[in-house]
Amino acid sequence: MGRTGRWWAYQHEDAAPDIMTVAKALGGGVPIGAILAAPRADVFEPGDHGSTFGGGPLACAAAVAVMQAVESEGLVEHAAEVGDYLAESLSALADRGAPIAGVRGRGPDAGDRAEAATSARDVVAAALDEGLIVQCDRRAHVAAGPTAGHHPRRGR
Repeated sequence: MGRTGRWWAYQHEDAAPDIMTVAKALGGGVPIGAILAAPRADVFEPGDHGSTFGGGPLACAAAVAVMQAVESEGLVEHAAEVGDYLAESLSALADRGAPIAGVRGRGPDAGDRAEAATSARDVVAAALDEGLIVQCDRRAHVAAGPTAGHHPRRGR
């Protein structure tokens, strides 16, 4: 929710889902889940569907607070800015010879799966030389997602 630089990842595409499920990010740590349906797919009536992590008062209050905080603190826009900075930084590393085959993803997760042309360990070493802390897995993918509160231009 908001991590791609838009409220919902589908908003980057020329399509919209009829039904979408959301959970983890919605409650900001409080368990909750929700089904969002476009008007043409809105077939649920009260009582049609039950859920362990559905609409209890505490979970709903947490979800409202999370969405208000995301909106009022400009976190969606911030995620877009951090993602652009991260993608530009990883591309600059590649331009200077770092073994990066490409960068995928959006928002702060833009570097999540920067595919290494040679080995992910080489990418990790090159990034560290440039002051960027990343991690790799065995499939030659690099994960480089700064924290939500990180500001690329201010250093926090």
